[in-house]
Amino acid sequence: MTIPLRHGQSAARPRISWRATPVRGGAALRRREGLICICLIITFLTSVGRAEETATTQPAHYTKAQIDQSIGRGVEFLVKDQQPAGFWGTGLETHGTEVYSMVPGTLDSFRIGTSALCVIALREMGERTAHDKGLEYLLTVPDARRDTGDLIYNTWAHIYLLQAMAEEMPHNPDPRIRKVAQREIQDLVRFSTYMGGWNYYDFEAQTQHPSMGPTSFGTAAGLVALYEARQAGLDVPEKLTRQAVRRLEEMRLPNGVYLYGSDYKYIPRLPANRPKGAVGRTQTANYALKLWGWDKLDRQKLRESLDLLTTRAGCSKCLSPPIRRSMPRSSSPLCCRTRSRMARGGISRCGISTSRTGRHLRS
Repeated sequence: MTIPLRHGQSAARPRISWRATPVRGGAALRRREGLICICLIITFLTSVGRAEETATTQPAHYTKAQIDQSIGRGVEFLVKDQQPAGFWGTGLETHGTEVYSMVPGTLDSFRIGTSALCVIALREMGERTAHDKGLEYLLTVPDARRDTGDLIYNTWAHIYLLQAMAEEMPHNPDPRIRKVAQREIQDLVRFSTYMGGWNYYDFEAQTQHPSMGPTSFGTAAGLVALYEARQAGLDVPEKLTRQAVRRLEEMRLPNGVYLYGSDYKYIPRLPANRPKGAVGRTQTANYALKLWGWDKLDRQKLRESLDLLTTRAGCSKCLSPPIRRSMPRSSSPLCCRTRSRMARGGISRCGISTSRTGRHLRS
């Protein structure tokens, strides 16, 4: 078959010679030079990798004044970023990288969850004006709803709102706080998976109790909130916590990190389940199990999990790229899939205060 020539196309293309004059032994010389270059590159990358490993195993030390100043800037940002109605987050900025979502349920869930985390942080830092305004919003906003059969982002709102109310109860006699907290406990019962724990998707049967298994970080967050609720004197169903603890135990791998979710147990070598993919959620899960009396976590195991945050094995740089960026999941695919649309980071993912976590882990 003859292909017709385009307008102005020549019938024959000139033959291009990459070597004008043959050089005797040129091929062997080029192979030798190529091997030398490859060896030099490998040597360089190895030395750089060792240098990075050495650097990352020596965490930076900050003074108390530097830490206090950093926390102060965070409080200033929260106060400035609060919306007139008392909540945080608008859902009006888009960058083309938004996660799978639906309106209005997704935006409502994220707004409530975000605001709950901010109220917790401001209360712990002693800020009253923005805190009281945010608390009033949480006490009056309608309960978060499930978007569709496959989207259950409202679980984040129930978890963080429960924790905010439970931690508020010892300091605030407002009867509405207990009422909202009790409602959120029932929501967590209602939206727990068929086997216990919590997920935020149900791509399978889309049943009332989600038909997919729980995620490790979602279950850890729920357990922390329920622990705070029990400490505040609320009635927490024993079956709910027992199943969640059991599922979280099952997701802990022999190397000390946690599966992304229980449905991933047959693919444990998936990048998201390896240390670089699990470093951000590991201490969150450890913290939750420790709160509920799991006796298989000793001091050494907790220290090893913390070391993953600063060593090359745990990919200490994996958690750095998302900072100050609005793109979700902008960390490496091998990195912590703990990402939260409301707060980034392993501890923040659970809504746990760093001061409380530090005291607990050091004890």
